[in-house]
Amino acid sequence: MPKPGAWWRYVPEQERARRLKQWRWAWLRAQLQRRRVQIALLLLLNLLICLVPWWMGLQSLAVLALLPIVAVPLVGGLAYWITWQEFHR
Repeated sequence: MPKPGAWWRYVPEQERARRLKQWRWAWLRAQLQRRRVQIALLLLLNLLICLVPWWMGLQSLAVLALLPIVAVPLVGGLAYWITWQEFHR
């Protein structure tokens, strides 16, 4: 996490703890509004949900649940490659 800007030295001592907490919450909210952070959090949540059956001893169900996470990028890459081949021959 970056440090507060040059304004920090002008904040009175008695307000620094409150201002630092406000600044940290604002920084966290700003980070959570970034698209790549949101996508990463959703992917991690999906992965966590898919691994619950694994922890319960249902490995085959967990593999089936993880299949879309692995297969979708591969199928997308294959479709891109086939389309690229059609237009560049």
